[in-house]
Amino acid sequence: MISQFDPKRYLEFYLRNSRVHSHDLQSGHVLEFLEAIVVTGSDLAGLERYAAACPVSGMCPEDYGPFQVDLSSSCTVIAQIHFRGLSLDFPFVDISAQTGELPDPWNFEKVVSPVKGFRPKAIRIWTVKTDGIPPTLEPDMRVVSGRIVEICENASPSETRRLSFSQGFNDEIYRTYQEIYDHALKCNPVLSRWAECETAESLADCAVHGACCRVFCDGQLAGFIAARPGRYRYWQGWEMVEELLHPNFQGQGLAPVMQREFLKLLKPSAADFVFGTIHAENQPSIRTALRVGRGIVESSFLVPVLENPTR
Repeated sequence: MISQFDPKRYLEFYLRNSRVHSHDLQSGHVLEFLEAIVVTGSDLAGLERYAAACPVSGMCPEDYGPFQVDLSSSCTVIAQIHFRGLSLDFPFVDISAQTGELPDPWNFEKVVSPVKGFRPKAIRIWTVKTDGIPPTLEPDMRVVSGRIVEICENASPSETRRLSFSQGFNDEIYRTYQEIYDHALKCNPVLSRWAECETAESLADCAVHGACCRVFCDGQLAGFIAARPGRYRYWQGWEMVEELLHPNFQGQGLAPVMQREFLKLLKPSAADFVFGTIHAENQPSIRTALRVGRGIVESSFLVPVLENPTR
């Protein structure tokens, strides 16, 4: 549990060092994000569900909650144990918030010690830096975000006339989605390294908000696209959940057009962002997001815990 929590210290760091101003992000969103971390730590029922999903011998539900550590006189961090894909094979410590720049060099043992019973293999850090990243760090995720109304103001290319959208979701539509995903995976096996087939429940949730669509190009089924209202860290608005083109329609410049025209269907408010996480290795999706008008606003990297004992 976190005690003596002063969200203003964390807020000052984000407003001073992140790309908040370039996106006119309200500081209230950052405060909500920070306060949600503390709420998570006091939600015993939620921690019990987390512990049941990722059970580790000798660890109690409270051990799964966030904790606060002083790394230096100017840098306090909030961290928590996570599991990549909820798999016990890769536990890691996520530094979700900080009051200052991480000291260099910094003692990761202070971060690992409270959760050493989980045997974490890495520590995940977040940064807005685009250069000067030590080569020893493993690139992880990119948060790619943009204000929807600004994206939709961009001129629509001629390919727009080729596309049409059909909202809705049912079992038959999901089977078709799975078939296209499986075909795309066979054509590009590396896709499995950074993406996974969405569950029916996930896409059904998007459909409830009118944001799960089949995409047709020249009258032929070309793919799927889906989103849902939500938040990730301190970005709020619409989360991109799926954007899938059949291999027959890839390489035609349709992906950014499909995304922009889909966003227009959402009827967003002036404050809404579209956001999502893309693995650093997934360069095709990152290029598409940038062409649409989204920007990389934050990146995560993994610091290996070399002393991690063999499981």
